[in-house]
Amino acid sequence: MKMKTLLVIGLFFSCLTIFSNEIVFPIKTTTIYIPTHKNIFLGKNWKIEFQNSEIKIESAIVNLTQPKDGISHEIVIFRYTNLTQKNISLSFNRSSYYGNVCYGCDGKESQFKLDLKPGQALEYKEGERNKTFYLFSKDFTGTIKKELSKFEITNIVVQ
Repeated sequence: MKMKTLLVIGLFFSCLTIFSNEIVFPIKTTTIYIPTHKNIFLGKNWKIEFQNSEIKIESAIVNLTQPKDGISHEIVIFRYTNLTQKNISLSFNRSSYYGNVCYGCDGKESQFKLDLKPGQALEYKEGERNKTFYLFSKDFTGTIKKELSKFEITNIVVQ
């Protein structure tokens, strides 16, 4: 009997995953939201954007969904890893292209700086507001029309 119940429950969740982009479980007065698409909660596929003997800069594309706020975005998140056994300061510029329009190409608001301890990795965390760690890519609701076509990280300096 237990095996049959587990099979029915498994089938139920499989159907929810197939027919829905998200699963919402009410529990008393709170709701646990579990997105079924790849996002920051379910893991990341990091891509190395830059690496030398001192620093590694990686990016990942994730979906950020906040149904209560009506937000459903794709964002690019970043991780910065100190590969040395000493404290370092990392500075760089980042230009973002939305179609043919470049943001940051004029140098304004495109300079970033981080201090990293030996072996430390800093990356985007849920709710992060520091643009060093994320970049808007696109809006799945259609409210924001611009979409990221590419970004460039330049003038990388490690001290």
